[in-house]
Amino acid sequence: MKYSLAKKEYSFFELFDKLILALKTGKKRLPTGAVYQKGTIDSYVYVKKNLVEFCNEKKFELRLRPVKRLNRRELMAEKNYWKKFYKRFSDFMHKTKGHHDNYVGLHMKTIRSFWNYVNNDLQLDIGNFHRQFYVYKEDIPVIALTYERLQFLIYDKEFEASLPDRLKRVKPKSRK
Repeated sequence: MKYSLAKKEYSFFELFDKLILALKTGKKRLPTGAVYQKGTIDSYVYVKKNLVEFCNEKKFELRLRPVKRLNRRELMAEKNYWKKFYKRFSDFMHKTKGHHDNYVGLHMKTIRSFWNYVNNDLQLDIGNFHRQFYVYKEDIPVIALTYERLQFLIYDKEFEASLPDRLKRVKPKSRK
């Protein structure tokens, strides 16, 4: 693990990889003792992928600094660094990638979970700047189809013929 006394920094992505490995091997478990599901582990992998893409595209270097020996000015600078990260990463996910609030919120929740892992499990005091990461959430109305409408969408040949090619490819074939 990269730790520089001159810079006093930890490698963000090395620690993130360490968390993913701990999840995959079962070293990190849920409070109930159960292992994490594959879908949960995959979400950590996707968050890392988006973070790497963000860092490359926006030229933003992610790093973690231990806060124990920081003076007041350095502590404020660190807080502002993470505020800037939060704003830029949110903008990147919303505007550049075109993702919606719930997906961005899932990323923020995962980053907060990573932060807790570093602070609590690895015992590296990197501060609580993650508490300022708002977890986006939007209520999406549940739309229920009537039986008749569902039958129409599945079996109506005229409707199927009117679909663009991209929708025809994803529409399941009727079995009648």
